[in-house]
Amino acid sequence: LPALPALAGSLGFAIAYAAYHVLTMPSALSKDMKDLGISASVGAGTGIALTALLAGPLGSGGTALAFLLGQMVAVGLGFTFARRRVPVPFDRSRMALLVAAAGVVIALSLLPPGGAPLAVRLGLAAAFVVALFVEGTAREVIRSLRGSRRGKRPA
Repeated sequence: LPALPALAGSLGFAIAYAAYHVLTMPSALSKDMKDLGISASVGAGTGIALTALLAGPLGSGGTALAFLLGQMVAVGLGFTFARRRVPVPFDRSRMALLVAAAGVVIALSLLPPGGAPLAVRLGLAAAFVVALFVEGTAREVIRSLRGSRRGKRPA
Protein backbone atom coordinates (compact mmCIF):
# COMPACT_ATOMS: atom_id res chain seq x y z
CA LEU A 1 0.00 0.00 0.00
CA PRO A 2 1.34 3.43 -0.88
CA ALA A 3 0.09 4.87 2.41
CA LEU A 4 2.30 2.66 4.62
CA PRO A 5 5.33 5.02 4.72
CA ALA A 6 3.05 7.89 5.74
CA LEU A 7 1.35 5.71 8.35
CA ALA A 8 4.69 4.58 9.78
CA GLY A 9 5.89 8.19 9.97
CA SER A 10 2.66 9.25 11.64
CA LEU A 11 2.92 6.52 14.25
CA GLY A 12 6.55 7.44 14.87
CA PHE A 13 5.45 11.06 15.27
CA ALA A 14 2.91 9.96 17.90
CA ILE A 15 5.68 8.26 19.88
CA ALA A 16 7.90 11.35 19.61
CA TYR A 17 4.97 13.59 20.61
CA ALA A 18 4.44 11.56 23.78
CA ALA A 19 8.18 11.63 24.50
CA TYR A 20 8.14 15.42 24.12
CA HIS A 21 5.50 15.80 26.80
CA VAL A 22 7.27 13.46 29.21
CA LEU A 23 10.72 14.92 28.69
CA THR A 24 9.67 18.57 28.85
CA MET A 25 7.65 18.12 32.02
CA PRO A 26 10.30 19.85 34.19
CA SER A 27 9.99 23.02 32.07
CA ALA A 28 6.20 22.86 32.29
CA LEU A 29 6.29 22.32 36.06
CA SER A 30 8.66 25.24 36.51
CA LYS A 31 6.26 27.28 34.33
CA ASP A 32 9.02 28.20 31.91
CA MET A 33 6.93 28.45 28.77
CA LYS A 34 9.79 30.06 26.83
CA ASP A 35 11.59 26.71 26.76
CA LEU A 36 8.51 24.94 25.45
CA GLY A 37 7.82 27.65 22.89
CA ILE A 38 11.36 27.64 21.53
CA SER A 39 11.62 23.86 21.26
CA ALA A 40 8.15 23.51 19.68
CA SER A 41 8.79 26.36 17.23
CA VAL A 42 12.20 25.08 16.14
CA GLY A 43 10.78 21.56 15.78
CA ALA A 44 7.84 22.79 13.70
CA GLY A 45 10.12 24.95 11.56
CA THR A 46 12.40 21.97 10.98
CA GLY A 47 9.41 19.86 9.94
CA ILE A 48 8.21 22.52 7.52
CA ALA A 49 11.67 23.00 5.99
CA LEU A 50 12.19 19.26 5.61
CA THR A 51 8.75 18.90 4.03
CA ALA A 52 9.82 21.33 1.33
CA LEU A 53 12.82 19.10 0.65
CA LEU A 54 11.27 15.64 1.04
CA ALA A 55 7.64 15.86 -0.04
CA GLY A 56 8.40 16.11 -3.76
CA PRO A 57 10.75 13.16 -4.12
CA LEU A 58 9.19 10.93 -1.42
CA GLY A 59 5.53 11.94 -1.48
CA SER A 60 3.38 11.47 1.62
CA GLY A 61 6.05 9.26 3.20
CA GLY A 62 8.54 12.12 2.87
CA THR A 63 6.09 14.51 4.50
CA ALA A 64 5.55 12.11 7.39
CA LEU A 65 9.31 11.61 7.76
CA ALA A 66 9.86 15.39 7.72
CA PHE A 67 7.43 15.98 10.56
CA LEU A 68 8.76 12.99 12.52
CA LEU A 69 12.28 14.45 12.28
CA GLY A 70 10.98 17.90 13.22
CA GLN A 71 9.31 16.44 16.30
CA MET A 72 12.53 14.67 17.22
CA VAL A 73 14.34 18.03 17.08
CA ALA A 74 11.68 19.46 19.43
CA VAL A 75 12.16 16.48 21.78
CA GLY A 76 15.93 16.99 21.87
CA LEU A 77 15.72 20.73 22.48
CA GLY A 78 12.92 20.40 25.01
CA PHE A 79 14.84 17.76 26.94
CA THR A 80 17.99 19.91 26.92
CA PHE A 81 16.11 22.95 28.24
CA ALA A 82 14.22 20.91 30.84
CA ARG A 83 17.41 19.38 32.25
CA ARG A 84 18.80 22.87 32.77
CA ARG A 85 15.69 24.01 34.65
CA VAL A 86 15.00 21.05 36.89
CA PRO A 87 17.46 18.16 36.85
CA VAL A 88 14.95 15.30 36.95
CA PRO A 89 16.84 12.00 37.02
CA PHE A 90 15.28 10.39 33.94
CA ASP A 91 16.41 6.84 33.25
CA ARG A 92 17.30 7.59 29.63
CA SER A 93 18.31 4.04 28.78
CA ARG A 94 14.96 2.72 30.01
CA MET A 95 13.07 5.41 28.10
CA ALA A 96 15.09 4.80 24.94
CA LEU A 97 14.39 1.07 25.23
CA LEU A 98 10.64 1.70 25.46
CA VAL A 99 10.66 4.04 22.45
CA ALA A 100 12.76 1.57 20.46
CA ALA A 101 10.44 -1.31 21.38
CA ALA A 102 7.40 0.71 20.29
CA GLY A 103 9.16 1.54 17.02
CA VAL A 104 9.96 -2.13 16.39
CA VAL A 105 6.34 -3.11 17.05
CA ILE A 106 5.16 -0.46 14.58
CA ALA A 107 7.71 -1.48 11.95
CA LEU A 108 6.88 -5.18 12.27
CA SER A 109 3.16 -4.55 12.05
CA LEU A 110 3.65 -2.62 8.77
CA LEU A 111 6.19 -4.91 7.09
CA PRO A 112 4.19 -7.01 4.60
CA PRO A 113 2.42 -5.09 1.84
CA GLY A 114 -0.93 -4.08 3.30
CA GLY A 115 0.35 -4.51 6.84
CA ALA A 116 0.65 -7.63 8.94
CA PRO A 117 -2.41 -9.82 9.49
CA LEU A 118 -4.60 -8.87 12.44
CA ALA A 119 -3.41 -11.86 14.51
CA VAL A 120 0.24 -10.76 14.09
CA ARG A 121 -0.58 -7.17 15.05
CA LEU A 122 -2.53 -8.31 18.13
CA GLY A 123 0.36 -10.61 19.07
CA LEU A 124 2.83 -7.73 18.77
CA ALA A 125 0.60 -5.50 20.90
CA ALA A 126 0.29 -8.23 23.54
CA ALA A 127 4.06 -8.79 23.52
CA PHE A 128 4.61 -5.06 24.02
CA VAL A 129 2.22 -5.00 27.00
CA VAL A 130 3.99 -8.02 28.52
CA ALA A 131 7.32 -6.24 28.00
CA LEU A 132 5.95 -3.18 29.82
CA PHE A 133 5.05 -5.38 32.80
CA VAL A 134 8.42 -7.18 32.78
CA GLU A 135 10.27 -3.86 32.52
CA GLY A 136 8.15 -2.33 35.32
CA THR A 137 6.42 0.62 33.65
CA ALA A 138 2.97 -1.00 33.63
CA ARG A 139 3.20 -1.86 37.34
CA GLU A 140 4.20 1.73 38.13
CA VAL A 141 1.23 3.10 36.17
CA ILE A 142 -1.20 0.74 37.94
CA ARG A 143 0.24 1.63 41.36
CA SER A 144 -0.06 5.33 40.53
CA LEU A 145 -3.66 4.96 39.37
CA ARG A 146 -4.61 3.04 42.50
CA GLY A 147 -3.04 5.70 44.68
CA SER A 148 -4.81 8.55 42.86
CA ARG A 149 -8.15 6.74 43.16
CA ARG A 150 -7.70 6.60 46.93
CA GLY A 151 -6.78 10.27 47.02
CA LYS A 152 -3.15 9.51 47.83
CA ARG A 153 -0.09 10.72 46.00
CA PRO A 154 2.00 7.87 44.61
CA ALA A 155 5.40 7.46 46.27
